[in-house]
Formats: sequence, C-alpha cells, structure tokens
Amino acid sequence: MLAPCGASTVLVTAAGDEDLMRHVNLSALRLITLPDLHFCGRFQRSWWLAPDLLSHALMTQRATPIGITILSIWCVLNLLPGLGSVAFIALGHHAPALRYLIPVGEIATLDPRALAAIDGIALIANTLIAVHCALALMVVRRALARGERWALVVLVAGFATLQLASYLSDRVYFGGKNAIAVHASSVILVLGLGMCVRGLSERRGSAA
Repeated sequence: MLAPCGASTVLVTAAGDEDLMRHVNLSALRLITLPDLHFCGRFQRSWWLAPDLLSHALMTQRATPIGITILSIWCVLNLLPGLGSVAFIALGHHAPALRYLIPVGEIATLDPRALAAIDGIALIANTLIAVHCALALMVVRRALARGERWALVVLVAGFATLQLASYLSDRVYFGGKNAIAVHASSVILVLGLGMCVRGLSERRGSAA
C-alpha cells in the first residue's frame, strides 16, 4: 500500500514471517530497505506510516554506519603519525617527542646513552600505537560493522586506556602542549562510540 509522506512516498508490505519496509523516494527513484525496526512490529498487509516514524527509522539505520565511519577516521588519523614516527626514528633521527621540550640544536648535545634509550622506547611505543590503531580499524570494519557487541566492549577498553595514557603523558611530561589534540581525539571517539551504541541498542530492541 502506498502512503504519502512529505515529498516522497512510503510503501509498506509484508512477506511471510519477515518484516519488510521499503521507503521509495520517487524524486530520486531509489529504494531503501529498512529490515529491523522495533517499533513497527509485524506488518499488516497495509500500513500508514507517519513521517516522524520514518525519520526515526532512517536515523536508527544510519547511526551505526556513521559511528563506524567516525571511528575509522580516528584510527587512520592516529595510525599515520605512529607510522611516520617509526619511519622517522628508523631513518636515524631522534624521537620526535624530544622537540616538544628541547630545541633541535641541543638534542645532539645530550648524552648518547640517554638518546639511545629515548629513541628505543619511542620506537617501541609508536609501533604499538600503530599496531593498536590498525587492529582497532580491523575490529571496527569487520566485527562492529556486523553488530558484534564484544567488539564494542574491546574497543571502548582499548580507546579508554590509550586516551588516559595520552592525558597523563601530556600533563606530566609535556606540560599540556598536546592538550588540544588529545581533547579533539576524545571528542571524536565519544561521538563515534556513541553513535555505535545507539545503533546497536536500537537493533537489540528490534530483535527483542
């Protein structure tokens, strides 16, 4: 049955035991399938769908993909600097973090043993950051995108640990010089994870 909804038209049908709703945008001639909407229950052979329900449905369906996109961007933005720092040190330069506290000209005058220790730790730390971001990206794209709840728990634990270490490191050792970057990173993570939580919660409600 066709039901008018603003500038577009809604077609609601039923097929066997599976609930099926399709939103037909006549202006764009595009068909969007929304299979798991908890508030619709089992469809009748005809149904008049209110515009606010359609808007809620579309937002529910988009919540998880938007969150996954945001988290993927975060992973890439943190992966690249980690790889860059590893390459920088591997090419014979000293740890980039030294430049936050010591002028470039004075770094070479430091005790070579201290520089070796700092560069070694920086190499390991940036490698671990790069590996963490790469694995997190894989979990986001392969597991969280499929609605696996364990993936969300693992990601929250890993991201929270990394962000806490970033705050402590910046506050204790770098005098807050990275505060803006760390805050921005946290905001992006909270936004992405929040969207994923909303999407997964709605999906769980529809399955109940």
